[in-house]
Amino acid sequence: MKPFVEVHETRPDNFSPTVEVAACRLEVAGKFLLLEAAPRKKEAKTWGLPAGKMESGETPVAALVREIFEETAILIDLSELRYIAPFYIRKPDFDFVFHLFHVKRAERPLISLSEENTNYCWVDSSEIEELPLLSGAREIHQLCQKLL
Repeated sequence: MKPFVEVHETRPDNFSPTVEVAACRLEVAGKFLLLEAAPRKKEAKTWGLPAGKMESGETPVAALVREIFEETAILIDLSELRYIAPFYIRKPDFDFVFHLFHVKRAERPLISLSEENTNYCWVDSSEIEELPLLSGAREIHQLCQKLL
């Protein structure tokens, strides 16, 4: 059973984030890169965008570039980045800000996964809906469809 999650486009009342996350919607030919969480992760065997927590003093852009490289070995050029929006996510035990970026490329990059993920796939919008996703990922995908 998926944990309860709320995804907001605007900061809700009494929102107290304990962490901020930077994520990338990497698109090639209408397909998006998703990563499968390793068995040791809290939501193991679920799929989500390449993402990670921001470190102290780090900007969302710096965190995104670092996390994408750490998780996939993909180098992101700052000129490729398009900031989509911050989303405000509330889970039962904590709140966090989810900074979402979009990168569109002509060719699929080579991928070398870290130990945080066990697999990757390229999927279109309809295929995303069929996968077991991290909690909140489906809602974020649907909001992106409206925003882009």
